Amino acid sequence: GDLADDELSLVRAVAHTLATALARLHGEERIRHEAVHDPLTGLANRTLLRDRLEHALAKSERLGNETAVLFVDLDNFKEVNDRYGHGTGDAVLMELGRRLRAAIRPGDTVGRFGGDEFVAVCEDVDEESVRLVGQRILEAIKMPIRTSAAEHRLSASVGIALGGTDPEVLLDNADVAAYRAKSAGGGHVELFG
Repeated sequence: GDLADDELSLVRAVAHTLATALARLHGEERIRHEAVHDPLTGLANRTLLRDRLEHALAKSERLGNETAVLFVDLDNFKEVNDRYGHGTGDAVLMELGRRLRAAIRPGDTVGRFGGDEFVAVCEDVDEESVRLVGQRILEAIKMPIRTSAAEHRLSASVGIALGGTDPEVLLDNADVAAYRAKSAGGGHVELFG
């Protein structure tokens, strides 16, 4: 009789304590994840990108290989928002996030840098291999995207900067290269330098 009830309430109390602790852990995990990921696309955000880039550059220095930054600037995304609204724009960005993740190599990081700008950090590359990644990114973006509103055809300008030890400089150089690609009509890959 009584003992079973006592044991049961103890088990319940322990279970409750464990459940609370697990929920808190899960919550902290989620908060940590949210702190470094873009809420819309689930890609790395600026903070995590910079962190990954710093790690990659430190590793490059140790191992004597090269790290590259690819700056991806959508050419005509503004039209999607202007014509179909932000809901459609968001749906397009989410799909692009999935495609970009699939286009990079397994160990690489892709993140959302700003509104319609994405950045990929690629470790242990040379000019040829990073151009291939850039090309795959272009192809992934070119495929039509269907939303409930319409079928959207986008292109991007991709700027690549290779090597160096300063993350800021690398990001800026890739940005400059993307700007050059855009000025030349968009839809292609430009290497800085």
